Amino acid sequence: MGALTPASVAADCGIGDWALDGKHPVELVNDHRGKSVPVSLRATVFSCLDGAEVVPLTDLVSIKRTAADPSWRDGIPADGLTRSAAEQWYLRLVDGLQPQWQKLRPGDLPGADAGSAAVSYWEVISRIFYIRRYSDSSNENNGVPTLCMENLAGSAISARCLVEGVENMQLEFGIDTDADGVANRYMAAPGGAEMERAVSARIHLLLRSINAIAGYRDQRSYRLGQNIVAARNDGFLRRVFSTTVQLRNRIKVAG
Repeated sequence: MGALTPASVAADCGIGDWALDGKHPVELVNDHRGKSVPVSLRATVFSCLDGAEVVPLTDLVSIKRTAADPSWRDGIPADGLTRSAAEQWYLRLVDGLQPQWQKLRPGDLPGADAGSAAVSYWEVISRIFYIRRYSDSSNENNGVPTLCMENLAGSAISARCLVEGVENMQLEFGIDTDADGVANRYMAAPGGAEMERAVSARIHLLLRSINAIAGYRDQRSYRLGQNIVAARNDGFLRRVFSTTVQLRNRIKVAG
């Protein structure tokens, strides 16, 4: 996505055409301080988010990419492609030509390109993952922390919540310092040049029970990568889940 000129969406989440600007496919907000609008380590202001709704001292991460498989390639639609009336953004690739952004209904793919094996369409994914203070939009005082995301859908960025009870999220990025494709060290707050060399990410989630357990008191502290979450001394059960994922963003090697 990096070499393509961004296109405008009606309701974006940053200055300029952030949602369809692929220069920085992964951005991190490290330990959001609360209340103010979240700002990434690359100074992107995520204006679609209310900073007061984000749980303080948690990470946010934005990911921009295309789907792993095309919606249309070699004259053949993908299995399960629907005739939805909702428009989506696609990356249109044609052999020998400059890539293009196109906003289409899935059922309209590929239109005039139906007989061409040289054309492919890839659905665009632009998302920001974060921890919100509450799970129910109709009751902002319910106090159930929730993993949510801001997602590009049609012409706008809109909120969608995924998992209740996620209390904290911390990320560490594996930095390849010798260009062999393997992480040499993990960093919780990589700078711009370091992020360009990121080849993997460790994701740590702290989950808690939705309701307090009668007679139980959580006196444990929890390690989320390089962060220690102090004991809350409350009645919620908690557990840490961690995983490592590989990143496929471009690596720039200093010459």
